[in-house]
Amino acid sequence: MLEHPRGMADLRERIDMTQVTPACARPTSGHPDGRTGTPAGYRAHRRQNEEPCVACREAETRRARARVNAVRSAGVPDGVLICAQPTRQNPNGRTGTPAGYVTHMKHGDEPCQRCRDGHAAAQHARYLGDRKRFNDEHRLWRYGLTLAQYEELLAAQGGGCAICASTEPGGRGVKFHIDHDHECCPGIKSCGKCIRGLLCHGCNTALGGFRDDPKRLLAAVAYLTARKGAKKDAVH
Repeated sequence: MLEHPRGMADLRERIDMTQVTPACARPTSGHPDGRTGTPAGYRAHRRQNEEPCVACREAETRRARARVNAVRSAGVPDGVLICAQPTRQNPNGRTGTPAGYVTHMKHGDEPCQRCRDGHAAAQHARYLGDRKRFNDEHRLWRYGLTLAQYEELLAAQGGGCAICASTEPGGRGVKFHIDHDHECCPGIKSCGKCIRGLLCHGCNTALGGFRDDPKRLLAAVAYLTARKGAKKDAVH
């Protein structure tokens, strides 16, 4: 592996990849002690593309349930989708639209398939319309990295893959893969603290194939080294 111009720990500190204080705990003029454990705290997390803390998530769940109960007490029949309810702007309801999807989410309801499809179609159209903005928002949501932080991390690696030094990302993408420690964050999202570096498509796929296991990688090195020139030796 290439030696970086400076250690990864120093680099993370310098480009501020970690989030020291959760958004909900930061004081504001209206909440000098922060907004942790409130719906406002939940919204603060979302605006900062953070994973909401347990207290804020529970507060938002209580708020959503209260809204559902309020709607039902106002005469909405059980079993009728919330997105199908008429409004002043949508007399035929909002089923199958991004607005319908948002309505489900605001009421703590599981979105119906038609609203899921409408939301997905809108997201895809948004991606096609402004791919750069979509990719920037996705990178920030998934890894907590801004474009500037990504480019600084790439520059620290010499402008290429952290393993093979290739300056070509490979695959179908135009950006290098962001590699994180799956023992820390086993899902698709990273906490931002366990990002290990940027890899080309081939090296990233190889690490996945070896399940991020150093023993497997060392065994593969021993295998290739022991069998180097095996065909030549067999002929002679």
